[in-house]
Amino acid sequence: MSISNIDQYRKQPQSEAEKNYLEYSAWYSDFGRINSNRTIYTNIKEMKDKLDKLIEEGQLQEEEFDHTYLKGFIDTAVKLHQKTSRSLDDLTTLYSTYNDFNEVYNCISGDNDE
Repeated sequence: MSISNIDQYRKQPQSEAEKNYLEYSAWYSDFGRINSNRTIYTNIKEMKDKLDKLIEEGQLQEEEFDHTYLKGFIDTAVKLHQKTSRSLDDLTTLYSTYNDFNEVYNCISGDNDE
């Protein structure tokens, strides 16, 4: 192959539709990863561990409102996780719930670095 015809072997620029499809494919791959049972379970387990830590350290009692509040976030996440088919809205709710749990946890624990 001579240098003069090397351009014919270069990848041709993609059409807008091809670029859109590649972007969708990348998004769908990420969606599948963050929507996996293992990933969601890891997030729920972390929330449960944090709640248990507050109780063990005496920062929270099980009969307190804040315990019920944090437990409600966990219960919501578990219900969404148990669905056999989760939509994008379900996944958004799940990760919003995770974020909300962490914000309340940080207020109770005084840990604002997380």
